[in-house]
Amino acid sequence: MSSKKYDSFRDVRIGKYDWKVQARVLNLWRGYSRTGEAFKGFNLLLLDSKRARMHAFVPGMIADEYEQKIQVGKIYYIENFTVKTYRTEDKFRCVRNENQIIINNDTILEPLEENQASIERCWFDLYELGDLRPLSKQTTFLTDVIGVIEEHDPIGKIRNVNGVIQSQIKFKITDGSKSVQVTFWDEFAEYFAEMLKEETVYPVILIIGSARVTLWREEVILTNVGATTFYINCNC
Repeated sequence: MSSKKYDSFRDVRIGKYDWKVQARVLNLWRGYSRTGEAFKGFNLLLLDSKRARMHAFVPGMIADEYEQKIQVGKIYYIENFTVKTYRTEDKFRCVRNENQIIINNDTILEPLEENQASIERCWFDLYELGDLRPLSKQTTFLTDVIGVIEEHDPIGKIRNVNGVIQSQIKFKITDGSKSVQVTFWDEFAEYFAEMLKEETVYPVILIIGSARVTLWREEVILTNVGATTFYINCNC
């Protein structure tokens, strides 16, 4: 494969099909129906060697086949995929891009060794904590942030307005000049609490990838959706 010329996600556009990229899988997640049932199809966040990120979707009809091939953190050669423009109503996008890619039956997806491509292990589009308030007024894009954990409550259980018991963990992060409240929910909150217990390096620097920015009683709150990830004292 070393003799091939590879494309970058920066150049991906509608009207061409035979794209050839090398990309690292940064994240994999599923959406959920209103009743809480996970969709069969799943989403990927990909990163190429030019530090361009792209959202990919694997439809349910081929999800089982491709999920067996994919491991988060690994690099893959990906060839032949469909490019689709986001609809105006598409919410919670993990990248600020007008297009996404769709994996299909003709897509070639082959694992690569680390020495076959030079791609960072993670990459972010970070926003200042002081610039988050305007982002709370929209639901189109998710946001990457970084900060030091100031304080946190132990994980707890609450009963929501529908009478459902949920796990919740609340804490604040700061960049030295601005502090912002963070609230994680359910399995994501439980996993974060476990990872935080294992951390022995202080202060704890937290990167939240694809956070949702909301307002509660005029206070900016960061919370999690399906695409959200976190990195504690990241050295990638």
